[in-house]
Amino acid sequence: MATRDSILSILLIAALLLALPGAAQAAPLGDMVTLSIGDARDGSSLAVGGRFGDWGLEAGAIPGDGRYPDALDYPCPHDDYRVVDDDYVPGTYGFDTLRYFDLQPQLAVYLGAGLYFAEHQTMVQSRATGWIYENASTTETDPAFSGGIVYRNDQVGIGLGYHSLRGANLQFLVNF
Repeated sequence: MATRDSILSILLIAALLLALPGAAQAAPLGDMVTLSIGDARDGSSLAVGGRFGDWGLEAGAIPGDGRYPDALDYPCPHDDYRVVDDDYVPGTYGFDTLRYFDLQPQLAVYLGAGLYFAEHQTMVQSRATGWIYENASTTETDPAFSGGIVYRNDQVGIGLGYHSLRGANLQFLVNF
């Protein structure tokens, strides 16, 4: 899965770079602020961003589910424990660069590539006390890609998209 995402991200970045000169496009939609709400595989996702000319930038997050609110953030002090979750991710955060292609005066499609950072934790439960501990932790960087379509009038708009980590999403746009 990670290899497929890496290959797709590289291809998407190459496509974005090839599009730098820009093909003949309709008049640009202009600058706007975006709010994106999505359905990631581990729960909901959220992103805020902006479009500036043909380019955009988004900061996104997939909040953790809060399964271990009382967990101690250090390793279990003894060896008498059981692993309760060997790959718990309390949250994923990152950014995307977007390239917009205006199809009509009010309609555009976009492609994006980005990087997301997540802490992966191994959670254990002490057999002696029952307490939950964060026994080990690693930080990983995951490539991401996205695409979608946006439609708007002079002031507001709506969009639909897909992000490889944040899932399907609905976007709300405001002109500034």
